[in-house]
Amino acid sequence: MSNSKINTGKTVSLRLVLVVPFVLQIFAAVAVTGWLSIRNGQQAVNDVATQLRSKTSSRIKQQILSYLDEPNRINEVITASIQSKQINQTDYPVLERYFWHLVHKDIVDFVKFSNPQGHEVGVERTLEGKIILKYKDQTIAPKRNVYSLDSQGKRIKLIKRQDYDSRTRPWYKAGVKAGKPTWSPFYRRRSTSSVATALVYPIYTKTGELLGVINTQFDLQKIHKFLKELKIGRTGQTFIIDRSGNLVASSIMRKTFVIKDKKNMELIQAEKAENPVIRATAQSFQRLGDLSTIDSSQQLEFMLNGERQFVQVLPLQDGRGIDWLIAVVVPESDFMERINANTRTTIMLCLGALGLASVVGFFTSRWID
Repeated sequence: MSNSKINTGKTVSLRLVLVVPFVLQIFAAVAVTGWLSIRNGQQAVNDVATQLRSKTSSRIKQQILSYLDEPNRINEVITASIQSKQINQTDYPVLERYFWHLVHKDIVDFVKFSNPQGHEVGVERTLEGKIILKYKDQTIAPKRNVYSLDSQGKRIKLIKRQDYDSRTRPWYKAGVKAGKPTWSPFYRRRSTSSVATALVYPIYTKTGELLGVINTQFDLQKIHKFLKELKIGRTGQTFIIDRSGNLVASSIMRKTFVIKDKKNMELIQAEKAENPVIRATAQSFQRLGDLSTIDSSQQLEFMLNGERQFVQVLPLQDGRGIDWLIAVVVPESDFMERINANTRTTIMLCLGALGLASVVGFFTSRWID
């Protein structure tokens, strides 16, 4: 009786000595493998997020600079033609035909010439796709006539007459004040109820006399459309602000301005935007200091509703007055879905291996008497 108990105790002890270390080693291997999987997954998230933000912001910058350079090329050609007297700035029918051709060929949506006497010739494509002429000379001043044009650029009918003086508009004042090519302040387009800026070129004689100002308009809807069609991860967003923190364009928000009255509008502060991601991202910029001092690409992270958000901020300047900041925001969840799935698979395989090793160890121990 006594010998039987002793033998049983020795047998159990020997089983534990052989099996427990084996199982513990497997358990340790499983734990280390799982931890490394999670750690590597997190590192992969950081690397992919950095690459995505950098590539996306660089692509946005390149495309917008391309958009902004189109008005510049047009203005340079028109200015050179007038200064070299290939085009007479007082020959309004010639200007009318030339501007219609530019709009008809979709080179620009709006181009206008205005002189110090308040006369003007402007051709514009409306939101409905129709081409109209805005015309004013000494015979109809102080009124301006607006005509619809046919497919050949000929006047069809007079749409309306209105009081208008280019010399009072922000774009004209900006061009005269700068004395060189510059972008005007943002203003509301009457024909489309959208926000635009104009690249204005004041044209002078050799003696410094002002001949007039060329206005090639750039509608911000073009940037809105590009950003909206841009795919950034699964749910990423992007927006553009000026150095005062005002929204210029967004991939999500349809309007970045509020209408004050029939003529005036006001851009929305990004920190007060209705979109929670834009609002929180703009607030996180406080870590970067004064927005006017950001002169290189910056990356930062912040938490929103318990989820980490990756942000890239990139300056955008064209050398003619445009000075904006591009922001790309991507939530961590856009990257974690597949990584979490791979981590779960790794952990399940490790636990399976642990269970199998435990079962094998158990049956192996039974062979030991």
